[in-house]
Amino acid sequence: MIELKNFKKSFGELEVLKGIDLSIQKGEIISIIGASGSGKSTLLRLINALEQADDGVMTLNGKTYEMHTLKEKDKRAIRKQASMVFQNYNLFKHKTALENVMEGLIVDGMAKKEAVVIATELLTDVGLLDKLSSYPSQLSGGQQQRVGIARAMALKPEIILFDEPTSALDPELVGEVLETIKQLATHETTLIVVTHEMKFAREISDRIVFMDAGAISAEGSTEEIFNHSNPRLKAFLGL
Repeated sequence: MIELKNFKKSFGELEVLKGIDLSIQKGEIISIIGASGSGKSTLLRLINALEQADDGVMTLNGKTYEMHTLKEKDKRAIRKQASMVFQNYNLFKHKTALENVMEGLIVDGMAKKEAVVIATELLTDVGLLDKLSSYPSQLSGGQQQRVGIARAMALKPEIILFDEPTSALDPELVGEVLETIKQLATHETTLIVVTHEMKFAREISDRIVFMDAGAISAEGSTEEIFNHSNPRLKAFLGL
């Protein structure tokens, strides 16, 4: 469904990604783990064309993209198929929860009346029916992140990318967001989750990818990863 070949990215002299190759099947749930600075979030931003890759090819549903020469129409096509949930929510502060979820639908050409119905259903699905008219400043961090998840679901993407979705949350709010993602995992949507929540990654993942210093150092099933002999991975997991 999605195949990445030779993804590279540098910021000045800092080489953040050193040639990533990764294949992901439709409906697969992938957790990407690793220390801060290992390139996890940059990889997601390249997949979603939020950053310009220095090199790399992505094949998405049979269409191949040269990631360092993407045109705007290519970026829009990619983002219709792959939505992003950000660690800091990225909600429009001047719009209500309902309006935030509706936004992408209306931009995509949907009539407002229909967008209201769909956005209301999605916010109901994430447990926020009573918060439709609330602005981000009136919501807890966990509630804002659930609005972000509903927004990502709105265009029915085949892939949802989660960039450390609980990292900005107070500990007591983490559970509600992880539970929402677990519910998504029962659908046929492909999920790629960058996370530091190891228990969650172990419970939810079909496969775990361990990144170290801009490269994939290990990948496999949860059992393979948590029983891996890679010394860097063992140190990261505290084994």
